Amino acid sequence: MPSTLNIAHRGARSIAPENTIIAARKAYETGADMWELDTTILADGELIIMHDDTFQRTTNIAEIFPDRSDHPAASFISSEVAQLEAGSFYVNTDPFGQITAGNIAPDDRTSFLKEPIPTLEQALLFTKDMQWQVNVEIKPMPKESDHKSFVEKVVTLIQSLGMESQVLISSFNHDYLVQSQQLAPSIKTGWLTVVARLLNLNQVKQSGVYAYHPAMVALRKGVIRRYQQNGIAVNVWTVNKSADMQKLIDWGVDGIITDFPQELNQLLVNR
Repeated sequence: MPSTLNIAHRGARSIAPENTIIAARKAYETGADMWELDTTILADGELIIMHDDTFQRTTNIAEIFPDRSDHPAASFISSEVAQLEAGSFYVNTDPFGQITAGNIAPDDRTSFLKEPIPTLEQALLFTKDMQWQVNVEIKPMPKESDHKSFVEKVVTLIQSLGMESQVLISSFNHDYLVQSQQLAPSIKTGWLTVVARLLNLNQVKQSGVYAYHPAMVALRKGVIRRYQQNGIAVNVWTVNKSADMQKLIDWGVDGIITDFPQELNQLLVNR
């Protein structure tokens, strides 16, 4: 088995609508070791899967709620979100050129058109049913939000499903990671950052996180090694070029977060 984890970014979003169950299923079928998703909280407390602050880019909200299409996702309630679908944007925009390239079957394109926005519970249950792993990124909330309640809801849900060993919680809001560890020390956490810095090593180490998640930008082998030598796994995002994937495999990173898990899997299998 390859030692580098293949982590599908928002599911296999190059070949299916991002942050949906179908994208997760596609990632699983391509051989990804785990998938990454983004979770946020609605006005009524429901946890859903959504990357952006609004629903504009990835849903049909302009058709359903035209006067509120640019409103924050957090201002909606679950019954309203249930009226949206998260797939037509993929078919209409072909964000990764996979439809044009002929890599998406017609039946798949049709099925995407009514793909719902999943709740976090639905995403976790799918992961549990597949006996799989998931990286749950908790999206930063506005300053006036109840951050503690948000993190507690995420952790409580994971615990209620008995999935502590199947989940890694990550966030750019590092206070969320501290809160998560206080609530459930058995759930691993990942420190998300844009630029990898050795200057942050002591801070990251003292935080008690399991993993460091830097962007590919300006990443150096020496930085990776130093974090690993200090007992911190390094998972790099978002890596979509085969040459970069191969370089990181050769460097011995612990995980690669990619929109193309199908391509990364081929590199790992052929090592």
